[in-house]
Amino acid sequence: MNLDDYNYSYNKSIIASYPLKRRDESKLLVYNKDKIIDSKFYKITNYLPSDTILFFNDTKVIKGRIKIKKNTGAKIELLLINRINDTYSLKFKEIYKNNIAFESLIGNSKKWKLNSEIILKKKNKIRLIKVESNKVLFSWNENILWSDIINNIGEMPIPPYLNRNSQKIDNKVYQTIYSKKEGAIASPTAGLHFTKKTFKEINKKNINIDYLTLHVGMGTFKPITSKNIHEHNMHTEEVFFTKKNLKNILNHNSITAVGTTSIRILESIYWFGVKLLKKRNIEEFCVKSFEPYEKHKFLPTKNESICKVIDYMNKKNINTIRGKTSIFIFPGYKFMICNQLITNFHLPKSTLILLIAAFIGDSWKKVYKFAIKNNYRFFSYGDSSLLFKKD
Repeated sequence: MNLDDYNYSYNKSIIASYPLKRRDESKLLVYNKDKIIDSKFYKITNYLPSDTILFFNDTKVIKGRIKIKKNTGAKIELLLINRINDTYSLKFKEIYKNNIAFESLIGNSKKWKLNSEIILKKKNKIRLIKVESNKVLFSWNENILWSDIINNIGEMPIPPYLNRNSQKIDNKVYQTIYSKKEGAIASPTAGLHFTKKTFKEINKKNINIDYLTLHVGMGTFKPITSKNIHEHNMHTEEVFFTKKNLKNILNHNSITAVGTTSIRILESIYWFGVKLLKKRNIEEFCVKSFEPYEKHKFLPTKNESICKVIDYMNKKNINTIRGKTSIFIFPGYKFMICNQLITNFHLPKSTLILLIAAFIGDSWKKVYKFAIKNNYRFFSYGDSSLLFKKD
């Protein structure tokens, strides 16, 4: 596969630096059976199958960009990438009772020695410790919540291609209106178009909805630099889903993923079921980048796989699974769960454009050519599309 085949030219003027004042006034491109309809997002229920269920990612973006000025005058910029599991944090419990650890990109790292502390707030003893070259630890006293800390000291980590600093308005508009569970470093931007009015229309037409969680990492903006995509280091993201989610998958023949993050969770669940059907002792949910492309003698149906995951949860006596996925979806992938995808327009030669190409085939070129010609706004704050999977 040649990555250059997934490139396209665009003028920077199509990049939406800010969202529209009315989110649902954005353009909506509907692609179905090789036909394109030019519409508006507030009309999306007119194009959704009546028997579908919409799966939303309810993650909430944290203010993960932190700018620090040390007593020496040195300036350090921190971008939190992924939260590290609690087992890692336990190593520091004796010294730092309340703590949370993150993988991070550290700007001007040479000015910050390993294991040295930076006092962020004296009042609550909020400290930041560089515990490894790419890992930091936050510590604080017992009278404050982590969410309050990060909201007080951080900035919204808007995408680099917006080519501007984060502003106060981004604190609101870079979140979906249904965001709930804090942990993302980037927004699941397909959901930014949904308004209260949109949800009323969805409810009026008796279209079912459900929520699961994938904490989006900055890896979503990471370009593919290797000519061989099998050498690309796909980012790992934390996911949460429930038994209720699985039952909703079973009870609907038409599944609509709101965003590429939702589609990655849903498809990962299928492949976890495949692993369970093949192996007896699996202790945690983990789907690796290229597992779907391994040779399989046979593949179970959607229902067989999902039922196996439900059986696993019943035996473990759990209602929620927390795990990780780095699933890499590119042309040649066979979608096992999702039938429709709501998504924005993505960067060329990116993992996201490869996912789109996998979903609708070579027609992605036709879709993007139409969008550029008809002045669609691109990327995180841009316009939307509803894509029907190519048979």
